[in-house]
Amino acid sequence: GDSGGLVLISDLATVEQALETIIHQGEGVSEDRYADPSHAELTHHAKFAELPHDEVIRSGVIPAVVNPSVASLPANIAPVAAFSDALTTYLYLVMDRLISTASEDSHHHQVGLLYGAMVALLAPVARYLMTLPLNENEVAGPPFGFFEFSSATSPEAQLRSMAADLATDHPELQVAFDLLHRLPEGNE
Repeated sequence: GDSGGLVLISDLATVEQALETIIHQGEGVSEDRYADPSHAELTHHAKFAELPHDEVIRSGVIPAVVNPSVASLPANIAPVAAFSDALTTYLYLVMDRLISTASEDSHHHQVGLLYGAMVALLAPVARYLMTLPLNENEVAGPPFGFFEFSSATSPEAQLRSMAADLATDHPELQVAFDLLHRLPEGNE
């Protein structure tokens, strides 16, 4: 067994399965330290419990600015924050497609797209923002704000365009940028 993965909610049994996974992984403050039988992944509760410990603090963690927004960040960081907001909003668009989808094949495709976009696109951009210093005491962070996509082109095309604009100044994000070609064009 793994640590749960994504569960397609289709009936009461799958709701109960998802809730059991959530509780087991620490949101229910289980005493279990690991989310899986092989002890490869800590529960969320165990991860959060480690945060105030000295070894985490000494590892070079610098506090992030509270409630960052694109407008509040310096000009060299704001475009990355806007890209983060665009990715966050894109996830909501995919979730909308997910609940609007009738076919099971399309539903599974949208679930895969949602998970992939979170893990391979938003996560590295958010982590990168957490490395950009604002001053000696704070780093930037992902704003998780709303981004207004233009109706002139698809959100996917706009994400690719934003990435192209960022590539020169932020080569650390190239791996995520390279994955944008895997996004569908529109409501596929």
